[in-house]
Amino acid sequence: MLAESGQLWTVARLRRAVGKLVSQRMADPALLRPVPCKNPEDHLMTLIAGIAMTDPSLSLRNIGAQLERIRERTPRGGSIWSASSVKKQLDRARKAGLAVPMSPRDVV
Repeated sequence: MLAESGQLWTVARLRRAVGKLVSQRMADPALLRPVPCKNPEDHLMTLIAGIAMTDPSLSLRNIGAQLERIRERTPRGGSIWSASSVKKQLDRARKAGLAVPMSPRDVV
């Protein structure tokens, strides 16, 4: 509808449109509920999984060193990553269904 008239969907327009659909009982009211905040560890988990998938030859210590280079804090707020912390995040990523392959480097 908006695309045909040359207008773009903005966040405000989308919210109004969904609000109207919900008020007319054409859409689920759950669409208007706020999205729950992400756990800060989810960011670390996806970041570490991405690094591991980008270069599967990296060891846990090398992944930790890379995280230190980009100044990414550990879950407890530290600046130095241990291999066991990296492994824990990789294990969480596997449980979450991210495509992180098991490799010999996962042995600490």
